[in-house]
Amino acid sequence: MKATAIVLSIMVFLAAAQCWAGDSQHRVFDSTTRGHTNMSVKFALHLEAHGVKGCGGKTSALPVIGSFGAITRTATSIPAGGFDVFLVVFDYDSLSLVEYGLTWPSAWGVASTKVCVANATPVGTLDNPGTGIAFAWDFAAACKIPSDHPGGSTPPFFVPSYSWIEPTGDGEFVLMENPATGDYGVVDCAVEAWREYTAVTYVYDAGVNVTPYEGPPRTATETTSWGAIKALFK
Repeated sequence: MKATAIVLSIMVFLAAAQCWAGDSQHRVFDSTTRGHTNMSVKFALHLEAHGVKGCGGKTSALPVIGSFGAITRTATSIPAGGFDVFLVVFDYDSLSLVEYGLTWPSAWGVASTKVCVANATPVGTLDNPGTGIAFAWDFAAACKIPSDHPGGSTPPFFVPSYSWIEPTGDGEFVLMENPATGDYGVVDCAVEAWREYTAVTYVYDAGVNVTPYEGPPRTATETTSWGAIKALFK
């Protein structure tokens, strides 16, 4: 299946957000200004010491997350080698595309990002603070349906990717829009005529709190069209 068949209408948005590093509170984006939004699907960041988990295999199994409480979002020390920062998608019905951006203090350097979904088609490189990525897979043959739904076999807390980042002190890993499109969200597995991109509303960031730390408010108010990512997938 051509990648263009997976990429659908990515709507214009205007987002505003505020959070504190490691706070249990989520960020809620203004759903009245973002076109089609999804009030169910959620994104969270999960921290693991680098190399302990990965995309699968005997020595690097994916993190197994059974509940929201099992997501590690605050670290009080920095392990040698830094962290693997996993994206966790939950409260979804079906998935065939995930898109997001990520930022962190520039002093922490670059990231190495891996997509853990077999046969996914990635667009973008999440390597520097403020960069983003989108990746899609065959919605008909490889739809991700959670195991607590009829016919599903994918973990309800689905881990599609992670970034290796080495912090040098206190700070935040912050989910953000993919700068190529100005948004982040998912596509479901409905038949092609009904399948659509929806922007995720609820997100949960992560933080490094070696010393007491409260990060500054994060805001994002740039309006961007969806045409860029559609063109990238052609």
